[in-house]
Amino acid sequence: MTVGRRLGGSSRVAGRVIVVTGASRGFGLALGSALAKRGARVVLSSRTSTECEAAAAALREEGHDVTACVCDVRDRSAVQALGEAAIARYGGLDVWINNAGTSAPYGPVREVPESAFLSATRTLIDGVYFGSKTALSHFAGGDGMLVNIVGRGERSPVALQAAYASAKAWVRNFTLALAAEERSRGLAILAFQPGLMDTRLVLEPVVLPSYEHRMGALAIVSRLFGAAPELAAEALVRAIAERRSGYLAAHPWWWMLVGPLRLLTGARPARPIRARVRND
Repeated sequence: MTVGRRLGGSSRVAGRVIVVTGASRGFGLALGSALAKRGARVVLSSRTSTECEAAAAALREEGHDVTACVCDVRDRSAVQALGEAAIARYGGLDVWINNAGTSAPYGPVREVPESAFLSATRTLIDGVYFGSKTALSHFAGGDGMLVNIVGRGERSPVALQAAYASAKAWVRNFTLALAAEERSRGLAILAFQPGLMDTRLVLEPVVLPSYEHRMGALAIVSRLFGAAPELAAEALVRAIAERRSGYLAAHPWWWMLVGPLRLLTGARPARPIRARVRND
């Protein structure tokens, strides 16, 4: 695990205004929930209004200060409107987390529909770029924090997952470059690696026909090294409280040793992989 630098400033989460994109389910929802339960004022965002509002409503019922805002991160104007909505609702913006993500169908580039490939890269690349620009434009002084989520492929190519993996490599390099550029302003800019998680992206992958058989290996890897998204969410909440900057992985290096032990002891039950075949 590479540990991001700790910056000075507020070491709290309570009261902070935090925007989380891709927050209606999975890691984004786990993160929004963890932040809200620590007293943050959270804006949950996703493309689907019903899911986004349902997630926010559930947290409001628990007494937390949460707002839902529909946003397609591929749309620059929608992302800008998300930032303006957060400020209009809470009077400021402290932390912005670019979490929205998707993947093109599992398969070779020559067979993946162009529309699906570009939808993934636009979400993962354009969404991070638009979100980062919007956040930087609204941060007052040097106390703001930007978090971009990286993932598999950030350091090396991944065959049959070219759209997702290549985009995550871009996100990592873009975020670390931005951290260097903004260091003198005192802003905390973090590339966060949550690790393999039990989310729909992993447990219900979209695959091209004739590639379903490869999901057996994913089931083994997921059982060995996967974890509930709440674990990574807790790690990121701590990083936000400490205003980490640079690069941070949710799990330490010895996490790779824990997987086989959990498998042998039965501490981690099998998670079935239900591949969704895309035929168009």
